[in-house]
Amino acid sequence: LLSIPEYNAQVLNCTTPGIAFYINRIQSSCCGGASYHKDVCPNNSKPHEAICTSEPDFETEAFVEESYCYGTNATACTDAGGVSEKDSRCGNITPDKCDEIGFTYSPAQTCGDVAMLLSIPEYNAQVLNCTTPGIAFYINRIQSSCCGGASYHKDVCPNNP
Repeated sequence: LLSIPEYNAQVLNCTTPGIAFYINRIQSSCCGGASYHKDVCPNNSKPHEAICTSEPDFETEAFVEESYCYGTNATACTDAGGVSEKDSRCGNITPDKCDEIGFTYSPAQTCGDVAMLLSIPEYNAQVLNCTTPGIAFYINRIQSSCCGGASYHKDVCPNNP
């Protein structure tokens, strides 16, 4: 479909908010790794720029959070071979087994996933709102997983202490 010029122009419109997230999703499924992604919107900011200062050190495939299986029946979790944890999580269980027992599997988010979401201006403004209590901890946690070292953390909230 993207080989049809009219369709391509509509779908890959670089002025559409969040287009980088959509393009990255297509490329992640089709291109064989981040190093093979084409820079479709060269004038748009790069995904790492929301939280990091160095593109080469950005850990695209690193996980920001773990995958979890969520459900409220602790017995079902343990009967399926899982470990019932806090917050209705069922640990040490496969996605298939999670589905079998009627729980919800939540896959981990990678740094690339988070960066693409942060490339959406409305999402970025909401998530990286420097007046939100505890935001510095949240931002630092993401940066520690994604930026390749503290020296590459972007000062997202320069006016915060």
